[in-house]
Amino acid sequence: MRRLLLSLVLAATVALGATAAASATSFTNTVLRAPFTLPPGFSSSPANQSGDSEPGIDFGGPGHTMAVDGLGWLPFAVNLWKGHFGDTPPAFFGPMDTLLPIQGKGRTNLGDGDADVEVTSAGTILLADLDIIFSGGP
Repeated sequence: MRRLLLSLVLAATVALGATAAASATSFTNTVLRAPFTLPPGFSSSPANQSGDSEPGIDFGGPGHTMAVDGLGWLPFAVNLWKGHFGDTPPAFFGPMDTLLPIQGKGRTNLGDGDADVEVTSAGTILLADLDIIFSGGP
């Protein structure tokens, strides 16, 4: 009786394993890099590209719009890609917050402190970002 029960459990386990293996999906990871030309004397690998960290992704809208953001390494900007669910890769939309106006003598304003992207139900892309302000003196 024990052998019969053990055989049934083993057969059920093998059948479940075969079903799981047959329905397994594959996964790929496409690295998104923004085009960027460095000043003379500097280089990047791959050449003329800016990497990204802390990526964010959101989907929404009637056309399954997809937005991907990442904090650019160089320059100080949030890079944004736009596409539709399933696009590999999405199209590069551009660097955001590259020319930030600021009031006051000796101040420098840099984008890219942090970011979050959202696609509304209407398909509008919203980007919230943290800008860093350095003050050079009184």
